[in-house]
Amino acid sequence: MRIFKNTITLFLLLCLASPAMAAEFPSRTITVINAWLPGGIVEMSYRPVNDELIKILNNNVILSPNAGSGGLLGVSKALQGKADGYNLLLTSDASLLTLSTLRKVRWTLDDFIPIGSYGSTSYGLAIKKGETRFSTLEEFIAYAKAHSGELTVGTSGMMGTEHVGAAMMMSALGIKMKIIPFDGTMQAVGAVGSGHVDCTVTPMLYNETIYPIAAFGAQRYAAYPELKTFREYGYDVEWGSNYGLFARKGTPAAQVALLQQAISKAVQTEAVLANLPRVKMNPEFHLGQDWADLMANRVKKVKALIAQGILVPEGQ
Repeated sequence: MRIFKNTITLFLLLCLASPAMAAEFPSRTITVINAWLPGGIVEMSYRPVNDELIKILNNNVILSPNAGSGGLLGVSKALQGKADGYNLLLTSDASLLTLSTLRKVRWTLDDFIPIGSYGSTSYGLAIKKGETRFSTLEEFIAYAKAHSGELTVGTSGMMGTEHVGAAMMMSALGIKMKIIPFDGTMQAVGAVGSGHVDCTVTPMLYNETIYPIAAFGAQRYAAYPELKTFREYGYDVEWGSNYGLFARKGTPAAQVALLQQAISKAVQTEAVLANLPRVKMNPEFHLGQDWADLMANRVKKVKALIAQGILVPEGQ
C-alpha cells in the first residue's frame, strides 16, 4: 500500500516558483548529509532515491555521512550549511523531534523544512520467540498488570525513538515496566532473544530470535501485513520513523518546491518501490506541510508524556 499526501500543496508551491528560478536551480552539486552510519539501513534505503534524484534534477547529488549521537551530529552539520537548497539533511522525523524535545540543543524543528519522505520503518512490540508467559498482546498486558513494574523493556538508548515508543505504549496500556537502555537496536534485540530483558520496542521485527505482537503504525505495515496495530486492539498508540530529506529554514520556496517535485517523482519509480521491501521499509510518502503536520502531532504526544512525568528531558 502506498501513501502519498499533500499533492495540492505541492502544486501550489510549484505555481509560485518563477520560470527563471526554476531554470537556475540546481546549477551545482547538491550535498545530502546522512545523519546515520554509512552502509546502514538509512543509506541502503535511500540510495535508489538519490540515483533517481540525479536523473530528475539532471544534476549531481552526493551523500555525505555525518553519523553520531543519535543523529545529532548530522543535524549540526546541516545547520552549518547555507539555506539555499544545496545542503540537505537525510534523517528521520522521529529523530528530529525527539532530539528537539528531549535533548539540550540550540535548535528547534522550525529550523528545518520537510521536503519529502521516501519510506517508514516498522516499529513494533516484540517478545522472545517461544516465550511461555505470554504470546499475544492481551496476555502481555494482563501479565504486566499482574506483575506491575517487574517486566523490562529494552531500547536502543535513553531519550531515543524506541524509548519514546516504550513510554507511549506504557501510558496507553496502563502498565509499568523498567526501561533498560542499550548501546543500539541490535543489542536491545539480542537481550530479548537471550532472555535478559522481557520485550523491546524495535524496528528490527525481522530478527529470528524475537516475535512481534503489536505494531505502532497508524495502519498495518506493508512489510508485516499480518501484524495488528495497537489501534486495532483499541489502544491509542501511534509512533514510528519516516525517513527523508529536510532543507534549512530560509531556503527559497521555489527551491523547496522543485525538490519536493523531484522526490515525489523519485519515490514512485520502480527502482525505489522495489528496494523498499528488500530493506524492510514501507512505501509511506509525505510531502512538505503534510509531513510537518504529522511531526507536530507527534510532538504534542511527546510533550504530553513529559507533562505526565513519564519522560524527563535532558537536564531536568
